[in-house]
Amino acid sequence: MEWEQMSPDVEIRQGDLLIERNSSTGQIENTLLVITADCDISKGKFGSYIAALRITPLPEYVTSNWATTKLSKKIADHTTQLHQVLIKHHGKLLQGVSSLTVDAVINWIQQETAAEICLALALERKDSTKLTKTIENYLAAITCVEEHETPLERLARINSVYNGSDVLLEISKLIQSAQNEVFPEDTFILSDIPNVSAQGGVVMLRELVGVHIKSIKYRLSEVAADSDVLRTHRLIPQIKYAISQSFGALYSRIGLSKEYENQRKATIQNLTNYKWI
Repeated sequence: MEWEQMSPDVEIRQGDLLIERNSSTGQIENTLLVITADCDISKGKFGSYIAALRITPLPEYVTSNWATTKLSKKIADHTTQLHQVLIKHHGKLLQGVSSLTVDAVINWIQQETAAEICLALALERKDSTKLTKTIENYLAAITCVEEHETPLERLARINSVYNGSDVLLEISKLIQSAQNEVFPEDTFILSDIPNVSAQGGVVMLRELVGVHIKSIKYRLSEVAADSDVLRTHRLIPQIKYAISQSFGALYSRIGLSKEYENQRKATIQNLTNYKWI
């Protein structure tokens, strides 16, 4: 067990679970984990606000956060592929280097049919067939999604267009992919969130929020306003300290941007291209 239920008589400490509900519907709107150090809380060295981290149910994280990143990359990859194919054929037509930009390519395929584009590029039948399929798949993929769909559903629908498969099958494949991946270093996985999610939770180490000390309640009967949060459980010391360590390690790189971290990861990944022998 990662959590222990707390008595209302025990004061707030690091690792405590805070739950915020909508007073009208009773629906849980926020789940937070206290990250302010115990020594600062006991000595009152936190001002009026306790620092806390957002916790997202694992299924919601995969459906939204994880899938959003994958969806953006998928669209960017297919856009790049389309752009490269068109500038290749356009360059051959010009007998030089094409100056078509990504925006120009997107506008072109939206204003003219694939057949008209192939005719303008003077393509032979084989190349015309390939380009037509590339354009039609791209247009089908970017128009097949619905506004009400989750990022995971949108990603699966795009994959289904390119793979010619069922959307449910693609969702299953995406879930398997998420299960096999190492989650980002700015997350910490929990096996559950008491009273919130039995399927696990993700502590978002970058999503730091302040909770006014007076809004923290220890009994359900004390919760009156939407801004009130109820303390219910506390992480066991081993897990609490592991999260605190991960949080501290992440923020010890003061002043380093997300761009730097992405470049850092890319540099490490590029080791595979190095000629070791």
